[in-house]
Amino acid sequence: MAGDRVVSALVIALAWSSLTRAGESRLLAEESAGIVPVTGEVRVVVSGIRGEIRVEAGKEGEVRFQSAAPGPKGAEIPVALWLEDGTFRFLPRKDVPESGRLLVVHVPDDMNVTVEATDSTVTVAGIASSVEVRGERLKVSGGGQNGSFSGDVQSGSVAVSSVNGDVTVRGRDLDVKLGMVAGSSSLHLTGGHAQVAELRGPLDADLDGVVMTVGAADVPVHVRERGGQLELRDLAQGGEFSLSGTPLKMTRCQGDITVESDGDVQFLDNKAALHFISYGGSVRGSGNTGLLEVKTSNAEVVLEKIVGPVRIQGDGLKVRLKDIGGELLVYATSSDVQIDGVSADVTVENTQGDVTVKGASGAVGVKSSGGDVSLLGMVGPAQVEADGRHVAVSWTSLPGKDSVVHNDGGDITVHFPAGGGCRVEARSKFGRVETDLPRVEILEGGSSAQGVLGNASRPTIRVESGGDVQLLGGSPGQP
Repeated sequence: MAGDRVVSALVIALAWSSLTRAGESRLLAEESAGIVPVTGEVRVVVSGIRGEIRVEAGKEGEVRFQSAAPGPKGAEIPVALWLEDGTFRFLPRKDVPESGRLLVVHVPDDMNVTVEATDSTVTVAGIASSVEVRGERLKVSGGGQNGSFSGDVQSGSVAVSSVNGDVTVRGRDLDVKLGMVAGSSSLHLTGGHAQVAELRGPLDADLDGVVMTVGAADVPVHVRERGGQLELRDLAQGGEFSLSGTPLKMTRCQGDITVESDGDVQFLDNKAALHFISYGGSVRGSGNTGLLEVKTSNAEVVLEKIVGPVRIQGDGLKVRLKDIGGELLVYATSSDVQIDGVSADVTVENTQGDVTVKGASGAVGVKSSGGDVSLLGMVGPAQVEADGRHVAVSWTSLPGKDSVVHNDGGDITVHFPAGGGCRVEARSKFGRVETDLPRVEILEGGSSAQGVLGNASRPTIRVESGGDVQLLGGSPGQP
């Protein structure tokens, strides 16, 4: 720094000795550089300085400072040093216009630091005690800190990392970056961006219009967000998220995760218990190991490659599910449900909407009113209670347990595979029963049929229809 001049500790100590009563404020010096002995003081405050402010760890028992114009040959600029109630306070000298400077302050480990500034760059590094930064249009950075950090900044940026204490950031229109925080992290932000990663303590965020990314957190995360965007990556302990007008993306997350939102949700490759409570937003995802629950309305639910139980509930839904590895439950109204590939049991209840299930390995139970039902390529038993235009059921191999296919409102078509055996019983209330199965006989003038496939009398497949019934061999579309 230009001049690199240091005021004698004796000179500042003599000014200091003039303090006689608690609560009094005394000017210690107006110099561009100096060393101040510390005997019980607990805080350093830098206030009103404009330019670049650096507060760094120094030697025990002293506060050291230097002030100059920016640049390698910057002229010395005096600073006013005051002492008040155990606080060293650095202020601009009244007769020196504050047009920008570089102020460097070194403090001992046991001193807290406060910086109040505008239109400045503030760097706080290696401080053992607490740090507080306040102001407008600031570029703040800090790190290597054992105590807490608190920032209240309007416009600018705050970047803090490697903090062993708690971190709190408040502000508007900020670019915030937090990393490797051991204590709790708290964000209260409006506008701007926030990136948080490698947290070791819990995160609580209250956001409005913020684009936020949370990555590699080993602790629970709690976020309340309005009108922004949120992305979660590699969460280890899950969290709770209350979102309004905020789309959410999740990747490689674990733990128990609850999301309440009216925006769209997307996820990829998670190993978590996922609970989505949505108010009109779509839920789309691929890859999850664990429980998955969705409650929503007037939205799309598109899921695939889910290992674990799935629960879906809502109205006005467009449900598209593929490769589901756990038990599946769907309770819906006025919805269109299409399921392709389930290796466990399936239960679907839907009114005023169609239901299609393909390639189910387990038992399938469907209750439907006002829509068509199609169960195709099944290997397990079926229990269908329907009141719609048409029900279609086909097996690739016959189930080992009894099945009942009932449709009060319309027709039923059942396709049986070539191999295996079972007993077939069919009845129509107002239509006819037709069959091309050689050992199934039409009875009662065409209103019923009975017989067997193969040589087996069990299990029984019972078909009951309000309309016509067709009992056919082969898969749908084959002779």
